[in-house]
Amino acid sequence: MENTPAIWNMPAGIPPPGVIPNFENPVTRVSMINISAAVCLPLIIIFASFRLYARAFIVRRKSWDDLACLLGFIGGCSYISLTLAVVHLGAYGRHEWDYKLGDLTKELIRLTLANEVLYGPFIWFIKVTLLLLFLEIFGQLRWLRWLVYSGMCLTGLFYLSTAIAYLVLCAPKNQTHIELLTAISSTKCQKQGQPLSIVIGSFNLASDLYILCLPLPAVWSLQMAKRRKIGISAIFSSAIAAVISSILTIVFRTRLSRSRDQTWDIVPLWVVTIIEITAGFMVTCMPSMPTVYHHTQARWHQAFSTTLQKLRSRNTSQKTDAIDNSSQVELRQVDSDRSNYKIVDYTHHHV
Repeated sequence: MENTPAIWNMPAGIPPPGVIPNFENPVTRVSMINISAAVCLPLIIIFASFRLYARAFIVRRKSWDDLACLLGFIGGCSYISLTLAVVHLGAYGRHEWDYKLGDLTKELIRLTLANEVLYGPFIWFIKVTLLLLFLEIFGQLRWLRWLVYSGMCLTGLFYLSTAIAYLVLCAPKNQTHIELLTAISSTKCQKQGQPLSIVIGSFNLASDLYILCLPLPAVWSLQMAKRRKIGISAIFSSAIAAVISSILTIVFRTRLSRSRDQTWDIVPLWVVTIIEITAGFMVTCMPSMPTVYHHTQARWHQAFSTTLQKLRSRNTSQKTDAIDNSSQVELRQVDSDRSNYKIVDYTHHHV
């Protein structure tokens, strides 16, 4: 069956009435992934660079959240790269009737499974980075320590279990082409995998809200000016962007569970997931941004003051030189006048 060319040349889905399959130049949603990756990947790199600069050259201190952030950075970049690879291999982003069964290659199916399985660990590293940061800042509060440890364990167990569940539901024991294709299109993978996806989205939202609210009581219990408390709360409240992204992923996960055109409708979900990962990673780097800003501002102010001082010294030196030159000219003029006076006086007495 695997060696029968006719099977692999068949459309992967049944087109709507009146629609003719277009294998040569179909409509695709690949550009949506391209644009989201082109925006989000540089943002991840830029924010990671700011955090690295703050930690390595300004604060000069390392902690466990730096390791988690590094793993989150690798995970975020890997997820975006995997998604780009999947959509550029031909099937995803098209309507199911606009590509052949043979376009669902072994490589494509494996990458798709890897993307689904690794999503949980990737997003967990980002959440752990924030939890470890809270532990570093507010570790003296016993209640917060317990909540941080509980959050890390609970999220870790959940994402590990979902990764295993995807492997059990959708990954076959035999890695032949036909076995892979049968596994991902099986009732077990489709009927149980889609509800699992919605559960993951709901858990993401709940954990994001947990992380958003966790540090706020600790911040307001600190002995500091109210204005500074508001500023610190605003930094941590940037996690609202991740919460909004989580809400959107639930919406698109629900739509995908009801879709009959999976490879077309999954693209918006991947776009929102890329945004969700990017927003979450940016939140982990936000506490470093004021440090970089104030440090850079001080450096620029120092450089500006030094340059201004040099310019003033140069202007003062030029003015002094001008005064000296003027004095010398005046002295020469006086000497000249005296000489002329002597000549005139001598002529007057001897004529």
